[in-house]
Amino acid sequence: MPLSKMAALARNLRGVVSTTLVFNRHLAFRAAALTCQLHCKCPGSHERHFSALTQHTQATTQSKRKYSTELEDPQRNIEERVTAVLVTFDFIDAKKLTLESNFASDLGLDSLDHIEILMAMSEEFGIDIPDQDAERLLRPRDVVLYILDQMSKA
Repeated sequence: MPLSKMAALARNLRGVVSTTLVFNRHLAFRAAALTCQLHCKCPGSHERHFSALTQHTQATTQSKRKYSTELEDPQRNIEERVTAVLVTFDFIDAKKLTLESNFASDLGLDSLDHIEILMAMSEEFGIDIPDQDAERLLRPRDVVLYILDQMSKA
């Protein structure tokens, strides 16, 4: 199984497990709130429990929705990841970095820096970048499009 499919499977499995945990936590809080409503002597205490439960559930659901929308736009996700990898290098000026920046002329990188960057991209995305393809990847945008192409083939 290709690494990209394994990574997608792991993300989906993580999402299912997380959703199940949230649902179980929701049931536990709801049961506690109902028990409190039946047995507590203090008026309104069950409303406080239920309010806290509702806020927690809404916050968790919002984060899940945000995560799922990120997956709907793979190009944007890859652009952000490529940029994040690039800014970790000391020899890249983050102020000059755009998706259209040329590695050599705009960022002043030499061939060894270029190889180091492509090795990091290969590691980040779990793909192999052959030498003949590496020679054509002159800008971050080229890297993004190459990764999208490789992932669509997988």
